[in-house]
Amino acid sequence: MMCRNKLPVKAIITEEISKIQKPDNKGDSDSTNNEIDKAAKNITRKETVTNVLEEINERKSRENNLIIFGIPEIDEESKEVRENTDKERLNELFKDCKIQLDKENLKTIKRLGKFNREKLNRPILVKLPSAEPKITLFRNIHYIKTNPKYAKVGVSNDLTQAEREQEKRLWDQAKQTEEEISGDYHFRVRGPPWARKVVRLKKLDS
Repeated sequence: MMCRNKLPVKAIITEEISKIQKPDNKGDSDSTNNEIDKAAKNITRKETVTNVLEEINERKSRENNLIIFGIPEIDEESKEVRENTDKERLNELFKDCKIQLDKENLKTIKRLGKFNREKLNRPILVKLPSAEPKITLFRNIHYIKTNPKYAKVGVSNDLTQAEREQEKRLWDQAKQTEEEISGDYHFRVRGPPWARKVVRLKKLDS
C-alpha cells in the first residue's frame, strides 16, 4: 500500500532535486541582485524537497491508522473504562466486517478532542498493527453501510493536512461538476488514499 502511496511523492522529489542540480544556462553575472535571486530560488527548492520528505514521513506514520466516526461514547469518568468499552465496540465492528482482530491487536485507540459529557460522540483514532486489516475493512465496508446498527458510523483514513486539503479540492470539484451537468448522475470522490479521484455514479447507485 505504502509503495503506491509514495509513487507520486517520489516523482515530486526527483523533479525538485533535478531543479537544484540543474546548471544555470543564462550565463555568469556579476550582479549582486542576480546572485541573491539565485540563492533564494535554491533555498525555496530545498525547502520544497524538505516539505515533501516530511509529508512522506507523516503519511508513513499514519498508514495503518483509521478514523472512525459515530460510535457512542459511554458517560464514565474513568478513561481506562471508556477505552476498554471502545475496544470492545471496535472489535465487534471488525468482526462484523469479517476481520479477526483481538482487542490486544488494536495497538492504540484514542478519542479525538476533550472528554465532554454533553457531547459523547468524539471520533476515534485507531492505530492498527499493519495495513492489512485496514485494507480489508475498506473492502468490506458494505457490511457497515448495510447494517442498521452502524447507520451513523463512518470510516476514513487518517489524512495529513495536505491530503485533507486535496480531498476538499476534489469534493469541491465534484460538487461544481454536478451543479454544471444535469442528468442521472452524481459526482463523488472515490479511490484509495494514493489515487483519489472524482467519479460519475448513477443516482440510484449512490
